[in-house]
Amino acid sequence: MRAAPSAVLATAAPAGPAARFLRDREGVYDDVLTPADRLERLQGAVQGLMSLTREPQERLDRALSLFKRAFRGEPPPGPIHECFRRVYLAVGDPPYGTPFGASLEVLAPAEREALVAALVELLVHVARETPLAAGAAA
Repeated sequence: MRAAPSAVLATAAPAGPAARFLRDREGVYDDVLTPADRLERLQGAVQGLMSLTREPQERLDRALSLFKRAFRGEPPPGPIHECFRRVYLAVGDPPYGTPFGASLEVLAPAEREALVAALVELLVHVARETPLAAGAAA
């Protein structure tokens, strides 16, 4: 006896880009996020902070968006985790999984500086741990 089409679709595992999208939506992002991907997103975050063509709030929004996409889960303990936590603390330590962002009007100057310093330091640590970047720097 053949299964109904809806039953087959419900049990079939997607493949290719669909599987990557679904894993991403389910929070299993680190399975498909390579160290080079993480490095590229953090580079974009730091570059976004320095963009001369965007308003300050747009720069902050872009940087935080790329930061969030670079880390879909909390990294393991170590220097990367410490910087990761400092970014969260700078924007008010929102519960993980909630909308993530900050308004420049709300952030104190010290929080802004802490956020920028943590993002730059995070980029340095990730670059050191990324095999491709480490080989290119040698």
